[in-house]
Amino acid sequence: MEIRSRTPLHILTSTIPLDALGEQERYLLGIATLRRPCPACDKPCHQVEACRGVYDFAAADQDFACPSCGVALEVTVPFLSSSPWFWSLLRAPGVLPTVG
Repeated sequence: MEIRSRTPLHILTSTIPLDALGEQERYLLGIATLRRPCPACDKPCHQVEACRGVYDFAAADQDFACPSCGVALEVTVPFLSSSPWFWSLLRAPGVLPTVG
């Protein structure tokens, strides 16, 4: 059985030994399934929920949306933090945030 055909839930709950790629995917899924609050509605959700269960390890541009309020989200990885990632509101490309 090829690891790419498994669902994220199957990888996390699998009791069979995984190959090196499967172990890396299990580790990344453990981080991706940490619940973080949505910046718009403060309801916690994780990356697999926010991409509606179509989580792809290799995709650089996943489409995320809060399951509660539907706002478009993006994963932000901080440079220095105790948290491995958090949600940010998705901005249009080339649009800088306004200050004040």
